Amino acid sequence: GFHETGAGGLNLHVGTADQTNLRVTPSMEVGQRIDLASSTSLRLFANAGVSFQTADRWRSNSYIEILGSASSFSTSTRMPSTYANLSVGADLLSGDSIELKAEYNVRAASNYLSHQGTLRMAYRF
Repeated sequence: GFHETGAGGLNLHVGTADQTNLRVTPSMEVGQRIDLASSTSLRLFANAGVSFQTADRWRSNSYIEILGSASSFSTSTRMPSTYANLSVGADLLSGDSIELKAEYNVRAASNYLSHQGTLRMAYRF
């Protein structure tokens, strides 16, 4: 957990929170490899699926310093237990040593939307 400082007796103490959650995500990926030169290729892909998870809330306990731990309260955040996933991306492979990858991911559910972008470069030696 963590605790605030600087507010005197009104400092908030937040307890540690851990939770085990099982998530299953069946999905399907389609793609195409395009040879651009003798040792350079481009792989385009799209992936769609759905995720199911066992938990639909995240909880943590907190208290205000001046009131002590006897006055603790619980904070609960809802999260979707089922959501759709969509990814599109491209891999550029040059020879045996350089790889560039760009990927965009969307995760969506009722009242929930998450966007993620990734750029990665790898040099193998």
